Amino acid sequence: MNSIVKLLCLLLLFSIVVACSASTNSNKHIPKESQWLTVANYINGEIIEISVDKQIKQVKLLSLQLPEHLALGARGEEYSAAATKLIKTELQSSEQVKLTFDEQPMNSDGVLEAIVELKNGKILNELLLIQGLAKVHIEEPNVKMENKYKKLEQSAKQLQRGIWETELDHLVDAIPLKKIVDSRFELEVDKQKQTVYISNTSSHDIDLDGWKLVSVKDNQTYTFHEYTLPAHSTVQLISGKEAIKNSLPNVIVWEADHIWHLSDADPAELYTHNNELVSVWEDQ
Repeated sequence: MNSIVKLLCLLLLFSIVVACSASTNSNKHIPKESQWLTVANYINGEIIEISVDKQIKQVKLLSLQLPEHLALGARGEEYSAAATKLIKTELQSSEQVKLTFDEQPMNSDGVLEAIVELKNGKILNELLLIQGLAKVHIEEPNVKMENKYKKLEQSAKQLQRGIWETELDHLVDAIPLKKIVDSRFELEVDKQKQTVYISNTSSHDIDLDGWKLVSVKDNQTYTFHEYTLPAHSTVQLISGKEAIKNSLPNVIVWEADHIWHLSDADPAELYTHNNELVSVWEDQ
């Protein structure tokens, strides 16, 4: 019996070592986010190639679907060509790019999924959304850019740019515009104290499970988990180095530093679990 137990322990240990080794090797294929990388080639609507340590890596634009993958009818080729032209022009002008990743940097095909920053400071992913030449496509666990990208998409739709032109509207699975649907909430931010105050002014307790508080400037998001905000009460979300965990029921620590910009406008938005905007704090 002891021999069987020892064998099982050895097999478990071996599995852990193999898993750790695989994780380490996988990380070696992920370029550093702070470095400029040379653009080697542009393959198609959503894949570019970069040079990393003399190796060529494929990069997919994070959280986007380009026109060639959408049902756009007869004018689909026109929008695909426009997206291709924009990408090629920007990459040729920039020559180098910086990559930023979400929770899962590489997909199952071994292709990096990234936010692509150009030398002029613009973000290629965002340029395509602004021009209406891409659609937001969120796949968990990479949800970092969901709120920001959907806003850019909604703006392009309102301006009827690219794929969002009126005659194509019925062909595209459009994301409904977010509207403030609940006046029971008051939202206020004290940026100096890095503290957000969310008040429930109604006479009913409200379940905030899955709701999101967003710092708009850098699209930083706090997601509530199994939290109920009692009637006529306020919850505080505290971040920064001075934030201290405690047992008070009306205080939550947002475990991140410098959420709210002191010198730049940084509005706050509160969303339901269905991504409906319920309250806004405008930073004047």
